[in-house]
Amino acid sequence: MPLLTEAVALRERLLWGQSWELAIARERLGEALAATGDARARPLIERAAATLNTQLGTHHPETLRANRALTT
Repeated sequence: MPLLTEAVALRERLLWGQSWELAIARERLGEALAATGDARARPLIERAAATLNTQLGTHHPETLRANRALTT
């Protein structure tokens, strides 16, 4: 989890706020946090899913993964 947290923080500082690459890092961090029951998970995954949906489309595997993570 520390590496994912660092990846998200670095990308956010580099002004990649709406990139699909950052969205994937957010989604992975969200999954890891969700596995531990951390309440910060859902907002990260929601934000990631919205970006992935817009940039990669609703049928892209990464978008589908993020959407599945929201249902668990």
